Amino acid sequence: LSGSIEQGNRIAQISKNIVMDRFVWSTLAIHIKTDLSRTQQVFEIFDLVAEDIYFPDFTIVLHPGYKETRNRISKKTGLAKKLDEFAPGDEESYDREIDFFEWLKKQGVPIVIIDASGTKERVFELARAEIERFGGKNG
Repeated sequence: LSGSIEQGNRIAQISKNIVMDRFVWSTLAIHIKTDLSRTQQVFEIFDLVAEDIYFPDFTIVLHPGYKETRNRISKKTGLAKKLDEFAPGDEESYDREIDFFEWLKKQGVPIVIIDASGTKERVFELARAEIERFGGKNG
């Protein structure tokens, strides 16, 4: 979490437009999906640092589905595969992660969850459309 805070704040000083592949919400989601009993502790820590966090204006969650995620990981090699294998691989923990993002949406956090089960090109087009839609609203 501290790395997310430092990185986000440093980048926010340099540029108004920032695109990051991981940040505060995904960090929290991973902690909660890993061990549901840690949820209260994660939020207590989050409350302590919330005022120091640069929050994204808009978040896109790529959601390929559990089976497609496992399929993609199985095709990886080397370090990329090893790093992905550290995360809990069961369907229940995957669902908890997505449930967390859905919960954030219900709290008013600007999050869009897009179907990322298609080709890279299709996922890119879906993400680009959401970015353009968001940019049109927020100039």
